[in-house]
Amino acid sequence: MFFALYSPPCSEAAPAETQEPSEDGGSVVKVACVCAQPSVFGPTSLNGYEYPITHYDYGEHERYIADLTAGNVPDLVLFGTTPFVEYPGLDVNNEYYDDLYEYIDADDTLSRDSFLPNLLEAMSRDGELKFMSRQVEIITFVARRSAVGDGHGLLPSDYERILAENERYLSLFDTFVIKSSLLDSVCIISESAFTDRENATPESIMILSSINPSADRENASCDFDNDYFRSLLEFCNSSPYDEFIDGQSVSIGFENALLTPERISSVVRFNVMPGVYDDEPVFVGLPDGDMGCSYYICGLGYAIPAQSSNKEGAWAYIKHMLSVEAQRYVTAGLPVILEAFELALEDGDVSEEMQRKALELLERTKYAESVHDAGLKEIITDSCQNYFDGTATLDDTVDIIQSRASVYMSEQYG
Repeated sequence: MFFALYSPPCSEAAPAETQEPSEDGGSVVKVACVCAQPSVFGPTSLNGYEYPITHYDYGEHERYIADLTAGNVPDLVLFGTTPFVEYPGLDVNNEYYDDLYEYIDADDTLSRDSFLPNLLEAMSRDGELKFMSRQVEIITFVARRSAVGDGHGLLPSDYERILAENERYLSLFDTFVIKSSLLDSVCIISESAFTDRENATPESIMILSSINPSADRENASCDFDNDYFRSLLEFCNSSPYDEFIDGQSVSIGFENALLTPERISSVVRFNVMPGVYDDEPVFVGLPDGDMGCSYYICGLGYAIPAQSSNKEGAWAYIKHMLSVEAQRYVTAGLPVILEAFELALEDGDVSEEMQRKALELLERTKYAESVHDAGLKEIITDSCQNYFDGTATLDDTVDIIQSRASVYMSEQYG
């Protein structure tokens, strides 16, 4: 799947290992690794960090949760933020973890404005930031300027019109863009309407209201029964591909697809895009009638348990990983610190025009994938299967989603 995030499998539980402290010394920081590789404690990443580390490698996230609830609490937890294979992801949006906004706001060198635009808001739930990530990726859609102009104000129906009027393009998507991968993006954006209404930006309120006018935890209510949500499901169903087709021979050709999903995991991608598309690339995102919806995928997550006995050392580790010096050398993703991101663009010899487009894309990326309220994604995904295979109508599908989501909201937040 194009949007799937690869993470290495969880290793078996291993005995604790201890890294030596720097010359400054410091009390030991106990770190739990939950589906995260201990290689993150390599000499390069720890250079300049003053606390010794003892890490515990959990082979199964259930074992970690059992230890946490039993009172065997680490000082810091490193975890995979997104589900893969049998790992459902670790949800830290609960009372067992500290709000990292308190640490950021009290810090003398780091502030909320230090981060990529909208990132902290996208990662927050109910006004609290329970984890941080060292690197992110951006999921968006790209079209050519010759087809869509500046890409502003487009809805799904506009792409059908552009496709019909432009003989160059044979389809909205190439063969690797299947219905379920498109639906994943719709689910992620829809979940934001349920989980973080209070932190929505003024620009996104209009979008979220279109998706879900009355959805919020406080009222335990939802409303998927609206024209915009219907149009998004139709957009997903517009892909002629139900499953992956193996082999390049069946591809319609990259140049013949109107829209191309992009997973941007390196600033180098901004440098090569003009040549790849043989035109000026336009970041259009998921169509919303405005500037388009794009979203972040977070990498390795850092969280501080509320019962940590060495919060100073735990925050020092997170802050160390967020320093501009450390961020400039992020390779498996994009830096989360804005200054480091801008320096990476310069270091990568990205043209001034593409630097401008990259920074504009950040401003329009307002969502983040999360395991929180994953039940909503399951409801939407399951309910769309019959619609995608032609055995259910769009209206019937929306009715089912509305009914099941209403029950879910009532059970979770009523």
